[in-house]
Amino acid sequence: MSNKNTLLFLSAVFVLTGCDRKGTDYLPQAIGDYPSVLDVGSLGIMTKDQYEVFKQMRFDGQAPPDGLTSDGESSIVSPVEWCRDPANRDADGNPLCYYGQLSGSVSGVRGGATYTFSVPRAADSGDQITEVCVIVDAESVFWNQSISPTEREEDYAYPDFPNDDGDLDLFVGMTSYYTGSPGVELGDFKGFYTDSRGRQLEVEYGECQQAGARLGFNTAHAGRASVEACPIEVGNRSDVPFTVVLDTFSVPLDDGVLAFGTMVVEGDCRGIIDECTIRGEALIATEAGTEPAEGESPAYDTRICTPELEEAACVGVQRDFCCLHPSMCWAEKAPEDACDLFFAEWDPNKDGRARERYCSDPDSTVSERSDLGIESDPHPEVCCEAAAG
Repeated sequence: MSNKNTLLFLSAVFVLTGCDRKGTDYLPQAIGDYPSVLDVGSLGIMTKDQYEVFKQMRFDGQAPPDGLTSDGESSIVSPVEWCRDPANRDADGNPLCYYGQLSGSVSGVRGGATYTFSVPRAADSGDQITEVCVIVDAESVFWNQSISPTEREEDYAYPDFPNDDGDLDLFVGMTSYYTGSPGVELGDFKGFYTDSRGRQLEVEYGECQQAGARLGFNTAHAGRASVEACPIEVGNRSDVPFTVVLDTFSVPLDDGVLAFGTMVVEGDCRGIIDECTIRGEALIATEAGTEPAEGESPAYDTRICTPELEEAACVGVQRDFCCLHPSMCWAEKAPEDACDLFFAEWDPNKDGRARERYCSDPDSTVSERSDLGIESDPHPEVCCEAAAG
């Protein structure tokens, strides 16, 4: 056989055998207990003071500091519970935030969630709200691994596990321009008109602008498991309804269900947007398939150890967290030396007490850390016994 014929034969074999799968295993299917298209209803606008209360909610079984709960006596200890509390509603009875779950959608159907909000008219003695910040955070945490062989960023040396992360794209506009049917199908805020020359032109009425990496690029989205937010000008538009669209871009592959948290906060978005703006959005349903009461969020529990994972991402100690909780990260893909520097610092005499030292109270171990030459501070807030490695 000539070289030319041999090449053609091998090429044909490659074409016939090179694609031996459809890739459908990367497309989670719709799960009957969870909606693929969800209408949340209406949310109230969270004031700045209420947001400060919301931020203090914790997952460690301890009540928030005195004076920070809405009624002064509440035993609520997590943001998920805070959002479900009937005491945390606006004057019309609308919840101030929402946690929920979505399944993957069937082929050809856009999945996601929608809800509405409107700015109440201020009382004669009050200040009118002129701007709000719409926020959504899809589960759970994602970061890019540093793989440089010469200048590796040690905080990112351990890879995140990608199959437990999802992505929602945020869009906002006045309800009068929205083309979808809540709870049935997602739409957009596009309109069309015909100019004097008979040409049909598209007009974008959406008001959610998120700056991208390029100057002037204002239709960006944050990406996998990242918080998205956009400021909306609402001055002189009291009582005008707005629709928020949370468009499902990807669903976690580990269970086929995308959990998220969302809210609308008074004021602009500066200084409040990071991974810890909305905590505990990685959910497990405790009442899957049941319908909550009108205006009430479904009952959920936050996945074990994900609040600590979020906290680690917020303070920049992802590698430390993963070294102590390898089951929460992508241990199979981690470099063999990913944790060498961590254990060299926190277990210098190799007595196996790295976790004990790292998870200790910073004020009670100053002397021991000094004697061992440990310069970093402990981070007990990122330690979770349930997933200890």
